[in-house]
Amino acid sequence: MGKRRRVEEQRSKRRPAVVGGMIAVVVGGAGLGVYALYGGGAAADEGSAAAANGRQVPRVRADPPSATEAKSTAARFLSAWQQGKVTGAAAATDDSAAATALLTGYTKDARITGVTLTAGTPSGTKVPFSVKGTVKYKSVSKPLTYDSALTVVRNPENGKAQVDWHASVVHPDLQDGDTLVTGESGTPPVKAVDSKGGELTVAKYPSLAPVLDGLREKYGKKAGGKAGVELQVVRGK
Repeated sequence: MGKRRRVEEQRSKRRPAVVGGMIAVVVGGAGLGVYALYGGGAAADEGSAAAANGRQVPRVRADPPSATEAKSTAARFLSAWQQGKVTGAAAATDDSAAATALLTGYTKDARITGVTLTAGTPSGTKVPFSVKGTVKYKSVSKPLTYDSALTVVRNPENGKAQVDWHASVVHPDLQDGDTLVTGESGTPPVKAVDSKGGELTVAKYPSLAPVLDGLREKYGKKAGGKAGVELQVVRGK
């Protein structure tokens, strides 16, 4: 009987140790789970394992855009711009904030509507395109056509092929920071004629430009003329 009691006592003393061991494993597992959740042990361990095993770690692409990438990127940008999807067009550039501001002003301030953009033949990563639209201001409506171009580059931060954003993409006369604005010209036009009734124009007589400007400022309103509409480049600060 004495031996049995001793064996039972020894067994009962061992049980807390086993239970304690099980608890320690559970706590250890919970600790690993929290570590992986907050930063990462798993990701770091995987990266270390990959380096140790000689596996190549993915890197951001730094090679120049291919002709196919340039064409598809330009098409995505021009299509979104033509459809009035400013956010989508800006997202195809490497400066979405500046692109959003200028493309928004293109419709709001320059009052250019019905835009049709046609891509030309790419030359490497440079893609020329033509612009056709209509400038509308109050009751005046005039057609607008001009040519521009864009260049596709590789974004060093994310490796994506994107439009190298500059204001000149929207219009070749624009510099970064400039905007396009449509409004009334300063003075109404006048029609100056010679002694035979032929019209005197600056195109025919460039030297008369200051004279005709003076006549317009002095007699434009008296002659009953109305100020024209101008699409102007407003230089940035």
